[in-house]
Amino acid sequence: MKKEIADLLSHLNSNNTEEKRYSIADIGMILEMNTRILNGNQSDLVNEEFKNYLDKKLLSIRLNIDEQVEIIEKLVERILAKDTLSASMLWAIGKAYPTAGLPGIVKVIEFNWKTFDDEMSYQSIISLENFLYWDIIRNASGELLRNEEFMTFIQEKSQSTNERLSECSKRVLSKLSGIKRT
Repeated sequence: MKKEIADLLSHLNSNNTEEKRYSIADIGMILEMNTRILNGNQSDLVNEEFKNYLDKKLLSIRLNIDEQVEIIEKLVERILAKDTLSASMLWAIGKAYPTAGLPGIVKVIEFNWKTFDDEMSYQSIISLENFLYWDIIRNASGELLRNEEFMTFIQEKSQSTNERLSECSKRVLSKLSGIKRT
């Protein structure tokens, strides 16, 4: 793992909530920046877009999919351990390349969704929605349709009294309904 990423992840052990928030935000931005580059966007254009959010040393970090998976696994461990900033970590996972982030989101949902508050539910579903717009996820989406625990979560949240959560869940259900079960 790259030293800068390891340092950011180590800050998640801090008792300082603000330090943790900044580290999570940096991780999310680094994941998103690298996802755009992996998707074929030119590095210099992406750097220009992210230079207002990341310092130079973080701006130069390049991650492949395996490195993104390694980061996601660390975030998932913390989420499953009920970290107080789990919703923010779900947001960061949603910035990853879909094949790196989707397994982590599904794992968190499968094991924890019954304990989620509305913000945790929303962040997991909006992350999922981000992934579903990528064609490379179509095969994995078919697997999601067969995952009863996962589908129960999305269906229940589509009936939430929280309008933001309900609407997002309905969009995900709609997107999933357009995918054939394989």
